[in-house]
Amino acid sequence: MKQSVYISIITLFQLLLALTFQVVILRLFGMTEQLDMFFASNTVSFIFVAIASNSFNYALTPTLIKLKSKNKLIRLRRLVNSYINLFIIIFSIFALIQITYSEEIATVLFPGFIGDENTQLAHMLALQSIVAIFSILVGVLNAVNYTYNKLYRTAFLPLSSTILQFICVYLTHEYYGIYSLVIATAINQLFLLLTLSFGYYKFYLFKINFDKIFLYSIKRVLPLLFSSAFSKSDLLVNRYFASTLAAGAISSLHFGLLAISVLSTFVNKGISIVSLRYFSVTDSNESHNYFYNLCTIMLILASFFVINVILFSPTVFDFLLSGKSFTDEKLNMIYLVVVSLLGYLVGGILSSVIVNPLYTAGFTSVVSKVSISLQIIAIFCSVAFFKLYGFYALPIVMSLKSITNSMLLLFIYDRLIHKFDFYKLFIFLSRLIVIATSIVIFCDWLREYLNIFILILIVTIIYIYSFKDFIPYGNQKAIK
Repeated sequence: MKQSVYISIITLFQLLLALTFQVVILRLFGMTEQLDMFFASNTVSFIFVAIASNSFNYALTPTLIKLKSKNKLIRLRRLVNSYINLFIIIFSIFALIQITYSEEIATVLFPGFIGDENTQLAHMLALQSIVAIFSILVGVLNAVNYTYNKLYRTAFLPLSSTILQFICVYLTHEYYGIYSLVIATAINQLFLLLTLSFGYYKFYLFKINFDKIFLYSIKRVLPLLFSSAFSKSDLLVNRYFASTLAAGAISSLHFGLLAISVLSTFVNKGISIVSLRYFSVTDSNESHNYFYNLCTIMLILASFFVINVILFSPTVFDFLLSGKSFTDEKLNMIYLVVVSLLGYLVGGILSSVIVNPLYTAGFTSVVSKVSISLQIIAIFCSVAFFKLYGFYALPIVMSLKSITNSMLLLFIYDRLIHKFDFYKLFIFLSRLIVIATSIVIFCDWLREYLNIFILILIVTIIYIYSFKDFIPYGNQKAIK
């Protein structure tokens, strides 16, 4: 697990850099209609990136690892080639449709932009459709690098690409305006595509092999492919409604989701991938203690982040974004969006552990059905709650869906993989909630008397002391 810690640290730097990049974007362009248009145009591409990271990393990687462990390298290369070629064809067709009907798509998906704004949004949608092809291929190549245990490459390269993206925007934003963000996004994904394929491109052939391995793997990948796309449809629904509101609504949703993603990906990236490899080669009975301990640790980490977000994010946002472009109202909007997404953080962190044994056991279709069913309910809830309660109902529904999804996945694990002690988990969660709530109340009172850095230190010390005896010492691999 030491490797997962190093990868998580590298990933944290990459995510902090990405967050810094977004802060710079907010300060350069402000929470304006222009920035809202860029994030709206980026929606489809963002969904493709989510598909790539979820479907291929968690469904395709176990199949590739098994082929490599049996030294079936030729079959492995054929399988990867088949996926690359298949998705080049499929998403090129999608891009062609999106380019041809970009104005119509912009009108339907984001009705709040009209006239010249709609035309400009349509241009960005067309450009982003090409970037989406790069993104989906990056997902396949990430799975290849995970298979060959080149985890540091998958951690360092996004860090480098983010720096390159930042430089591109800084050098071109005065001349190209908001289009500089689209250009920088394209350069980011193209850089990842070229560098992740290093060492593999010499084996590439434009051929799709419809053999037994491909047909078997496609049965595992396709359900997750569709469910991943569908699970992100709430992002599309949220931006649909946000486009009809005041300028900055889409930007605040995007920034809030990114801030939460920085925390969740920091926890998930290393631990999730390393645990996926562990579950791929370990018997379910042997890995159950590891699984329970890992769930416990994830909940402790999630709770720690929730405490810090509630207590300190207003001060952080005020420091990063205060200025002429940001009124107190807009800063408060970002804070409330982030707090509303805390359930999304907790559910996402827990789900990243629970899905791994399900994926490696071949239950991707079950996970997909749960995800699709929940998403249908969430869409109806988003529509209804938005009309009743307004803008903040959108991130709250995302949080409720994420927590519900993690609980349902845990029940599926209990039924299909190994019996789970829910009573023990309930007792642990009760103590966790009581301690976390007490820390928030106590430190909120201290906020009037102490500096923020001293407060963060106090929170950390109290938290570590409170939970030093909580982690069950049944499996040292998980504890590390």
